[in-house]
Amino acid sequence: MESILSGMDLEFEKKSDTSWRVDLDGRKVLLIMANDNTDAQLYIGFGDVTVKASQMNTWNSDHRFGRAYADDDNNPVLESDLDFAGGVTEDIIKAWIKLFGAQVTSYVKF
Repeated sequence: MESILSGMDLEFEKKSDTSWRVDLDGRKVLLIMANDNTDAQLYIGFGDVTVKASQMNTWNSDHRFGRAYADDDNNPVLESDLDFAGGVTEDIIKAWIKLFGAQVTSYVKF
């Protein structure tokens, strides 16, 4: 994963053997490898604002490839998962990360 992130010229910090904090367009996103590296998740939370469930429902009904929800403190969260079952290429991982970066930008504007 570090090779892919470096190849995309992204700044990142290793948090553990299976997680990295990645800078996507000036925002810190957590990248987590899970389930014995059979899938991955991108995650960003915003602790400085609160949202209503209806707002997250609106976002989710209008957007694909990620999900938004309010956490236990009613702060907005955006996540995206990538399942490696059936195989995955470096190009797919790169496209997934780029798509999530665009979603984060759109989510912040929303």
